[in-house]
Amino acid sequence: QDPISLGSTKSLVLGCGATFLSRGDLTVLATFFSLWLMALGADNSMETAAAQGITGRLFGLSQVAMLLSLPFIGMLVDRLDRATGLCIAMALAAAGYFALGLVGDPFNSPMIYPAVLSMGVGEAAMIVSVPAMIHQEAPLQMRGSIIGVMAAFGGLGIVLNIKIAGLLFDGFSYQAPFLWMGIVNLAMLVWAVIVRLRTG
Repeated sequence: QDPISLGSTKSLVLGCGATFLSRGDLTVLATFFSLWLMALGADNSMETAAAQGITGRLFGLSQVAMLLSLPFIGMLVDRLDRATGLCIAMALAAAGYFALGLVGDPFNSPMIYPAVLSMGVGEAAMIVSVPAMIHQEAPLQMRGSIIGVMAAFGGLGIVLNIKIAGLLFDGFSYQAPFLWMGIVNLAMLVWAVIVRLRTG
């Protein structure tokens, strides 16, 4: 079997971190977006059905943005170095989470629409860029084993991020889980940039 180069090793370790983050991203968004709007609606004496309707429309808008942007992000990743593509994905995801975390009243603020759109695009970028880098860097003879390790990191990311997000939701604010994920994505972006600069 061909040995893995140092650059590929660094990229694969980064891929473990990115998988940990991307799986947690999807779970936190799916769980706490609806909880945020439902809890805020209850605090403002809004009828449950009305809050559910707004929640469904906004979350659906983020998923439509994700679906429509997937082909374009795929073409972009094909034309870039995989680590560069991952850097762009982390930046988009961080921007989306910070936008959700800092938006005002989601029921009345027009800023909620660009926030959910940017969140959908950021999720699409993560979905495409992380597997692309893993498949590029993993040797064919070891690809199955490496993908298995990545999947384990993804499961760990779901468990830990959902736990931390839940504690923040209960202890600080309804939007704290999004700010947490924005900070983690930003930290992962710094790591990805360092790997990109060091590996060329």
